[in-house]
Amino acid sequence: MRDQVFVSYAHEDKGWLEAFTTMLAPAVHRGLAQVWSDRDIPKGANWADNIRRALARAKVGVLLVTANFLKSEFIANEELVSLIRDACREELRLYWVPVSASLFDVTELAGLQAAWDPNHPLDQLSAPEQQRAIAEVCRNLLKELPKLSRESRDQFRETVAAKLRDRYELLEEVAVGASSIVYRAKPRGIDAERAVKALVHSATQRDLERCFRRTAELAAKLESPAYQRIYDYVLDEPPYCIVSEFVNGVRLDEHMAAVGLVPPRQARTILLDLARALAVAHQHNCLHEALTPSSVQIDAEHRPKLSAFRFTPVVAQAETAGLSLYRRDAITYMSPESFQGAPHTAFTDQYALGLIGYELLSGLCLPPIRCAADFLERPAFYATLSEGGAWTERSPALGGIVSRMLRVVPEHRWKSLREVVEVLENVNVHDSQFEELRSTVMKSYFQLQRKPDAFYAAFYERLFQRLPDVSAHFRPDRMQQQYAMLNRALTLLIELDAHKPLDAEELNQLAHRHLAYGLNRDHLDGFQAALLDALRDDAHVDAETLGAWADILSRNMDEFWKLLQTASARRSSAPGPTLRGALAGA
Repeated sequence: MRDQVFVSYAHEDKGWLEAFTTMLAPAVHRGLAQVWSDRDIPKGANWADNIRRALARAKVGVLLVTANFLKSEFIANEELVSLIRDACREELRLYWVPVSASLFDVTELAGLQAAWDPNHPLDQLSAPEQQRAIAEVCRNLLKELPKLSRESRDQFRETVAAKLRDRYELLEEVAVGASSIVYRAKPRGIDAERAVKALVHSATQRDLERCFRRTAELAAKLESPAYQRIYDYVLDEPPYCIVSEFVNGVRLDEHMAAVGLVPPRQARTILLDLARALAVAHQHNCLHEALTPSSVQIDAEHRPKLSAFRFTPVVAQAETAGLSLYRRDAITYMSPESFQGAPHTAFTDQYALGLIGYELLSGLCLPPIRCAADFLERPAFYATLSEGGAWTERSPALGGIVSRMLRVVPEHRWKSLREVVEVLENVNVHDSQFEELRSTVMKSYFQLQRKPDAFYAAFYERLFQRLPDVSAHFRPDRMQQQYAMLNRALTLLIELDAHKPLDAEELNQLAHRHLAYGLNRDHLDGFQAALLDALRDDAHVDAETLGAWADILSRNMDEFWKLLQTASARRSSAPGPTLRGALAGA
């Protein structure tokens, strides 16, 4: 669970780290914040592994940006990449602080809002002004953290556990919000898992309690395979609790990032399941608060799941028309009518579903809205989507359905989500043979992610047996980092034929790394053979799946080698090897 502040800084700037940790000390003492930096790594511990775990727990990332910070290869290729990626996925809130003058405008930071005016970095301020600036940044980032201290959360957990003791065993926290906490739980006498959402009682939040009760009762009425099933709710007295299905999966945006282009038949299944769920809500006169890929879970069967807690009555939605109540992650998925300040309607839900369909079919993310200037481009983007385009060509019938959902004028879309369900049920969608193979491989890949370290260790053992000269390029204390790069390599190889070109900079880095270490086609063949050996020995990989892996790797290794040769031929000069080479083990 994400609940701590991760501070990224250059060691030359440790004085600024001291200034921020000192300012945050009162919140740390009260248990309202956990602040982590690399100074918290125990002596003798695996440095990279500790940083990787801390990044996974970060709710807030603080970047103390100086020229030294931007010079650090590890910060640029590990910490910064991870933090920006998770911030774009809305998994954490990123605060980059201009400590001194730097060329931040030629980095990824240029597209992100700074936590302080970059024209007046902290080292140009007087001492009192510096303290005021640091206090303002820290005060803002604390708003992103749970409002309860760890001690209060422990006491609250005991209260919830006692309330549900006869029926459920309460386990660990899954998520902490501003007004509720979600726990994993086990029903008494049943081998199953549940999610318990408990409202944190406050005498000053009576309206919140009424809203929670109303939402819980509404959620219990919504029945569809795409909803997280509601099993029980306890609304007699605080703390109010609702017990639902526990979905052990990944978010749809994470799924699309890993898969690249989702096969058309799976895209149709996802859209149809979601359309059915939305149609049920509309029958109960309810609308989704903000449908985005991050609000959809993909379960172990690769089917979508929605939280029934994300719906509100039409009346409640209409009352908020024209107000700025959109979450940060939902602004990018705003419909044209919402952009103009119109009330949320069933057509708005349809448009949001159409945007998800566009991402599924195109393999592209929507242009994000991060600042006011991004809004200027939105009307033109709406008009482009409504015209269809190249993204519909992979599956013209399905693309035609989705493009109509994306009409700018609401009345030009499908009449209702029920009509969308009917056309999706009757449309003929086919995957190419390659997409079917790739789908089989991706399912196997997700299975391997449950225990990746064991599989990757087995792979490298076989790789070093086949290519003893390659082992000299690896350090035993950096293998966890190498596993992460191998994970990226497999993703690149699987989705290479997805009509989605590799990033030119990344391809150049890969080509340079291969040249620098003298890696050739024989090494790539050895990589492929070692990977198939490791898959063959894995109990979860059957003969059909192994054949799919062999076909995908054989085809995509050839394509990847051609790309590397082209990039190498174009490269007249290059910097030294960096950690961005995702195929270093090849």
